Amino acid sequence: MYTLLDPTRAQDFAIKDEELFNLVQTFEKSLLEDKKSLFESAQNKNQDDLHRNLHTLKGYLPFLCRADFCERITELYQMVRGNQLDLVLSGVMAIMPSLNVLQIEIGDWLTSYDSKKG
Repeated sequence: MYTLLDPTRAQDFAIKDEELFNLVQTFEKSLLEDKKSLFESAQNKNQDDLHRNLHTLKGYLPFLCRADFCERITELYQMVRGNQLDLVLSGVMAIMPSLNVLQIEIGDWLTSYDSKKG
C-alpha cells in the first residue's frame, strides 16, 4: 500500500496501537521540520548542517521506513562525512521527492488510523 512508509518496522518499539499512533505523529512532526532544514542546508551548500540533518534522519527513519530508503540516507550521511559535498547535494535533491511522498503516506496512515477508531 505504501511505497516508503513501513509501520511494521516499529513493532518492537510500539506494541500497542496507541503507541504506534503516537510514534507516527511524532515522526510526522519531525519529518516536516527536518525536510525543510535538509533542503535549506542543500540550497546553502552548508556541509555542517547537511551532516547534522542527515544524521538526524538516519537516526529515526529506520523506525518507520523501508530499509532501502534508510540505506540511501545512510549513504548520503557517509558521503557528507567523507567530504563529498557535490555528491551529497545531488543526492539530497534526488531524495526530496521521496521525503515528500513519505510525508503524504504518513498523513494517509494517520487519517486511516483515525477513521478506524471512530
